[in-house]
Amino acid sequence: MALAALAACGGQNDDSPGSYDSQPTGSASSGSGTSGAVFGTADTALGTVLTDASGFTLYRFDPDTPTSSACMGQCAALWPPVAGTPSAANGTTLPGTLSTITRPEGSTQAAYDGHPAYRYTQDSAPGQTNGEGVMGTWQVIKADAGDAPGASTTSAPSAAATNPPGSTNIN
Repeated sequence: MALAALAACGGQNDDSPGSYDSQPTGSASSGSGTSGAVFGTADTALGTVLTDASGFTLYRFDPDTPTSSACMGQCAALWPPVAGTPSAANGTTLPGTLSTITRPEGSTQAAYDGHPAYRYTQDSAPGQTNGEGVMGTWQVIKADAGDAPGASTTSAPSAAATNPPGSTNIN
């Protein structure tokens, strides 16, 4: 079962009819709908990574863009999109840009530094990073600024750079 679902996430978008109909299970948001996704950080062997409110590692998918998700259907069942508008957990400073995208079925997905965020259902405890490198297309989201291509580390980006068309900047 897991291998079939992994194959669905190997970098190809599932454009078959009904591929947008399945709702992911196990949402990584702290609430439902567009309420809010609380982002924190954790120190791991891979460095400081972004986490959800429960401490589970968050991931990015290489075929995604700053304004769209390529993970649908079975892929989204194994890698649930983080739903809602993101915010930093109390006492957490995130140097990157928090934003959202609108998924093809109309739901809101949280993003960090231009990367739509996902949980990995094979992480069974906070702090695990089992999704790193899966199918060569999944990586942990590093919490430090500059993780996104083109991100500036020397000056504040312009509003246009932090809010691409189709996304919402919430800083």
